[in-house]
Amino acid sequence: MVRSVSIIKPVHMFAALVMAAFLSCALATAPAYGVTAAEKEAEAQEALNQLYSLQDTLQQRSAQYYQSLAEYQDAVTLRDEAQGKIDKISSEITDIQGRLGNRARDMYRQGQLKFVDLLFDAASFDEFTKSWDILNRLNDSDAKMSLKAKELRAQAQEQKVEYDKQASIAEQKSEEANKAYKDSQKLVTQMEETYKNLSSEAQRLYEEEQAAAAAAAAAEAAAAEAAAAEQATLVAAQGETGDAGAGDGAAAAVENEDGTVTDTSTGQTYSSASEYSASTGNSIVDRARSMLGSTYRYGGTGSDGTFDCSGLVGYAITGTNERIGNTTTFMGYNQVSDPQPGDIVVSEGHTGIYIGDGQMIHAQDEEHGVVVGNVQSDMIYVRP
Repeated sequence: MVRSVSIIKPVHMFAALVMAAFLSCALATAPAYGVTAAEKEAEAQEALNQLYSLQDTLQQRSAQYYQSLAEYQDAVTLRDEAQGKIDKISSEITDIQGRLGNRARDMYRQGQLKFVDLLFDAASFDEFTKSWDILNRLNDSDAKMSLKAKELRAQAQEQKVEYDKQASIAEQKSEEANKAYKDSQKLVTQMEETYKNLSSEAQRLYEEEQAAAAAAAAAEAAAAEAAAAEQATLVAAQGETGDAGAGDGAAAAVENEDGTVTDTSTGQTYSSASEYSASTGNSIVDRARSMLGSTYRYGGTGSDGTFDCSGLVGYAITGTNERIGNTTTFMGYNQVSDPQPGDIVVSEGHTGIYIGDGQMIHAQDEEHGVVVGNVQSDMIYVRP
């Protein structure tokens, strides 16, 4: 015949911790269905890199624009200088031509008078011919000067045509450079806005994730606190009735036909129900037994219902979730040769609470959690 055995087990605490874990996962992983803050931050960083590149391009196009403006201004200056030369030479030509015209009028409109005056005023024919030659040479010199001036003006006009062409090309380049500069400026402005929006979105998501994590932690802490209060109530009830675990759901152990008791959560078999009972009168052993079935977590001290090996030993000794040491610490305790339930068994890599008959309660590993097991051959017994 196999019958159920009522024992003290942290059923309610386990349920509370499961609920806390569920809330924690639900809140903490909520962004997994959308975009996370980290992903949005990566987008913002990519936008920032593009912004830097666009700003570099903008600076280059700005330099090109101002260079084209300088080239256009140089071409305009040369063109204006050529025009000034043309205007000056044209004025000189006009002056020369005016002088030639005046002389022509003097020679031809009053030619008879001038000729007679020149003839009769001359002392000799040689003097006359000399004066006539001088007059002709003066007219010829003015004519050559006028011709030279016209040639210079033609050259200046050719230069002006070339400078006009260069100024037109420079002006076109300046306009193109100005358009490219404004286009780049527009792209920079747009990318600045994109980066700003992405950064704001990343910050918003980060704050939401932090709030979700805080809510999950608060829910987990509340569940752990409720579980601790529940456990304290159960322990107190056990002290008064000796059977506080009765009626708390499915039995955690069964009594076999041969009188032994098997822990259904660990598979450990005990010689009798009285041996299995958590009410031993030894507070260290009782506290260790009350945590059977708890989850193993490295660094756990029981504050969230999880333990590592030294965290369980610390809880069993003090009844608190404060860590009192590690295996190295316990190795320094007083070693005993007559081990009693409640002593500590410890090696360099592991520790547990001795419960008699060569067995200990220990936080074994992530697969098994807190269980009853045999004292390992390399362990020593020390007394807290």
